[in-house]
Amino acid sequence: MLALLLPGCRSRADRDLVVAAPIAPGPTPGAPADLPGTGPALQLAPAVRSRWTAMKIGVIDLSARQESTYIVHAGQDFTLPGGDLTFRILALVPDFTLDNGVITSRSDLPRNPAAKVLITEQGRQLYRGWLFARFPENQPFEHPRYAVRLLDLEPSR
Repeated sequence: MLALLLPGCRSRADRDLVVAAPIAPGPTPGAPADLPGTGPALQLAPAVRSRWTAMKIGVIDLSARQESTYIVHAGQDFTLPGGDLTFRILALVPDFTLDNGVITSRSDLPRNPAAKVLITEQGRQLYRGWLFARFPENQPFEHPRYAVRLLDLEPSR
């Protein structure tokens, strides 16, 4: 049922684009995305890291059957308006690849955009992992009220 909702909601969601305002300080852009030993190593060229500084996400309120689109910036926590979900970007990779235990970007173009995020609700961690724009079914974040998907990465301005 969710798959049927998504295509019809996208154009309306783009009209409802909201730019996320900072709520609380988050990690600084370019900082290590994770603690050592907690997953594959992340290696991005400084030019890639500095070019991609935000993500565009679609959030579907399943109870209201309405999708909204938000821009979430690295270094800023973003809490959904009227909700308790908070998003923090841990890493942005425009052309995600995993090779020999190392996550990197094959290019500086958004061919396979991915974002590693931390999603909390009322301060409790719900999800820490990757969202993939091209393969939204490959992320296991589930919530009784919201469906979340990565739409794209946003370049720095």
